[in-house]
Amino acid sequence: MSRPNVLLVILDSVRAKNTSLHDYPIETTPTLDSLANVATHYEQARSPGIHSIASHASLFSGYEVEEHQIFEHETKLDPAASIWPELAESGYRTGLFTANAVVAQASNLADHFQHTEGPQRWTPLDTGLDPADLEGEVPITRFLREALRHDRPLHSLINGVGCQLRDHADNDPEAERAATYVSEFFDWVDQDTEPWAACLNLMDAHYPYVAQPEFRLHDDDQLRALSDYFEGAISQQVLSDGSWWALAALEDLYDECIRQADDGVQQLLGGLKDRGQYDDTLIVVTSDHGEAFGEYSQVSPSVRLCDHSWGIHEVQTHVPLVVKHPGQVESEQISEVATLSAFPDVVRETIDGGKRSFVPESGPVIASTYRVPAPGDMLPETVDRDHYVGPWRAVYENDSSGVVKRATHGDDGATITIRSAQDQSVTSREYPDEVPAVFNSLDDANVHIGTKDTDDEIEDRLEALGYMR
Repeated sequence: MSRPNVLLVILDSVRAKNTSLHDYPIETTPTLDSLANVATHYEQARSPGIHSIASHASLFSGYEVEEHQIFEHETKLDPAASIWPELAESGYRTGLFTANAVVAQASNLADHFQHTEGPQRWTPLDTGLDPADLEGEVPITRFLREALRHDRPLHSLINGVGCQLRDHADNDPEAERAATYVSEFFDWVDQDTEPWAACLNLMDAHYPYVAQPEFRLHDDDQLRALSDYFEGAISQQVLSDGSWWALAALEDLYDECIRQADDGVQQLLGGLKDRGQYDDTLIVVTSDHGEAFGEYSQVSPSVRLCDHSWGIHEVQTHVPLVVKHPGQVESEQISEVATLSAFPDVVRETIDGGKRSFVPESGPVIASTYRVPAPGDMLPETVDRDHYVGPWRAVYENDSSGVVKRATHGDDGATITIRSAQDQSVTSREYPDEVPAVFNSLDDANVHIGTKDTDDEIEDRLEALGYMR
């Protein structure tokens, strides 16, 4: 058999608890449910962090969050630490397909791939004048004069119009749905016969939770209007005006969006089968983190949680993980706790003809976040910022009763027994000394290489997606 293709599908923001794969009462993931019947289902998979940049950096590099220290959207990960340039050097074509502005634009993660299709739907023509080439503030009249003097005035004018449209673009859930990127992915696949390795991050289940009509579960205009209730960073608004009721109601819309993301997976699997590439492809379907809709923290019980802004709750770290190895036809259920940080090693072992698990060979599984760094300046002044700033940390180990989680935040601590995505309980509020012991043993991997400048367009996209800035 020739070298297998590699497909990483990240269902952004999908938590295990709301998937029918994990016994949620609503059928939100029929495709994942079916895939698990012929693949390996990790029932207790954990994301290394609770927000996109940190979890993607771990997925791509294999380092834990506090080893790579990619905490902010603009922090750059050394490409030499990433699996994707490694695959390119070994002869794979590599591609990234996503509407996620953090992955494709704010960070440098897109630079790790040979080909990228991201949320910026227009790029300037190389043959014309690009407004970005002119220094300082560029009035329209000045650009018109410069464009008409250029060797290719028509192409320059096209660039000017495109720039204006781009600068006024907002996040469009319909244009950025999974089907768009699945189509672009297969256009890319069909360009060559060489082995490929690709990452699709599908943003359908990310805020603002707007599903297309065919995936809707509720005929309720008032419920659907909640998508427009929040403006800017959803977590900042909830903390400011106390609209936890509106946040909780969004979970119904979230379920619809998970159904839409799952349909994107169905299109991917069908397209691979149509091309005769399904059997010879390593397929990994997972999520980078979950979402919180007002749940109380398990470790700091006075703190309520919002989306993936702070906390280390199971609704934020417990994610679906289904893996179809090349040639696999029989199902396998893995109940031990697993980590997404194993992805690079799983890929390497698969290419070498082996089969590696996402369960660590030794040691615990860990997760952490510094999403709200001290002193918490991004938070409203009316709240006690110490309640939200990181680090939030968790250490997971297997136990006869299920998975045991020990978590800390500041001086708070808790031990939680997790039997499934639907069944868990806090068994102790004593501070677990095991957590600092594990995290103190980690070293800086020295793979963060500065920060990337973000322009107004990227900032606008991040705000439209509800991120704190």
